[in-house]
Amino acid sequence: YVEEHTFQFDEAFPENTTNAELYNVCVRPLVSSLFARKAKCTVFAYGQTGSGKTYTMLGCQEPSKATPGLFALAGRDIFTELERYNGRHAHPTYQTSKDELAIKVSFYEIYCGKLFDLLNHRKMLAARENGRNRVVIVNLQERLVEDPDELMKVVAEGMEARTTGVTGANADSSRSHAVMQISLVHKKQMKHVHGKLSFIDL
Repeated sequence: YVEEHTFQFDEAFPENTTNAELYNVCVRPLVSSLFARKAKCTVFAYGQTGSGKTYTMLGCQEPSKATPGLFALAGRDIFTELERYNGRHAHPTYQTSKDELAIKVSFYEIYCGKLFDLLNHRKMLAARENGRNRVVIVNLQERLVEDPDELMKVVAEGMEARTTGVTGANADSSRSHAVMQISLVHKKQMKHVHGKLSFIDL
């Protein structure tokens, strides 16, 4: 006897869907909400090893097949929105307004139940609960980035650290999960997070 289940989805995409098409439907609205609603959003790529999760997130870097992934597409639009936002909130006198935002990036890996900072020589990290009962990653390095190209350089650095840290075998790669976080922070109070977009490659 097999019990039947009904599953509901907001969207279902055919196999020939491009990264850009997927991004426009699933991720682009989240980018807008970071600025408009100070949202904290998460994008999961979930599936078995070899199903294309990393390709969706990172795209193809070969010159002849160059295809941007969700990281690059989101980065492009986030910086476009950032320029507009800061333009509206610029102070007429002071060089930096208290409302102007900047972008920080962190990138870490969960491997065999342990956390590693992909932007700090794979330094082992610890997850702790703070005074507000929220889980935080202690001493996770954050990089201030100024444009989409700099963002992708940081992503490439993190991916290289992840690749050299594990083998190419399926058994190992399936135990490795990468988390890349893009945080909107206030320029005058860098610890004050305005919004956050997390990409998780499971």
